[in-house]
Amino acid sequence: LEEGETMGGLFSQFVGGGVEEKRIRSPAESYQLLRSLVDFLSVEKRLKEEGLFRVQGAEERRIEIQAAIDADAPLDMLGETDTLVVAQVLKATIRDSAEPLLIPDSAYEPLIRAAAAHADTPETLVSELRAVVDGFSPTYSAACGLVFRFLAKVATFSKENKMSEKNLAVVFAPTALRSTNPDPMAEMVNMKHSILVVEMMITNAEEIFPDHLEVLVSPKGTEYTAEAI
Repeated sequence: LEEGETMGGLFSQFVGGGVEEKRIRSPAESYQLLRSLVDFLSVEKRLKEEGLFRVQGAEERRIEIQAAIDADAPLDMLGETDTLVVAQVLKATIRDSAEPLLIPDSAYEPLIRAAAAHADTPETLVSELRAVVDGFSPTYSAACGLVFRFLAKVATFSKENKMSEKNLAVVFAPTALRSTNPDPMAEMVNMKHSILVVEMMITNAEEIFPDHLEVLVSPKGTEYTAEAI
């Protein structure tokens, strides 16, 4: 197996088996699921897959994996071959969570205001985004940093996968930065700012998310965070 190929461990806690009633995961468990999906996709040959996050994989397989994740049933993913399916599952996991997994609701308006005010001054905008992110809880900081640093890595292979920072931002803005306004027209008005925020977070991921945090679950289920070594 190539480095990053192993899909045992944490991932096997979340995928496979029969379908049970969907349950709400704790923030730490959600982080671990994101971590496992990101690890699976981080193999270079998968990062180079054309249309990653944009092109749909086999829908039947996506439904199987998603249903199994919802059921918390174990499955060994070593034989999984459809990178596009797993990419869609990652996107759906972020999109369909009951509560935001990456960016808290309280950050939506400050981020949109920053993008609207500093769209023409990227350095200032990055500083403003970093200031908002610095106010995140450790759990949100860890999840957001994990996914945006991963998307930055995806963009380094844009020649092969056709997914630049801008293209990734268009795909992930409605998923990662959710509007707190139930009026869809309000979300549409702010969409260009949302895309800019996400694009800047991808392009400047190492600057905006410098602290590599991991969210861990103790054997007794106690959640805590620790800086990765």
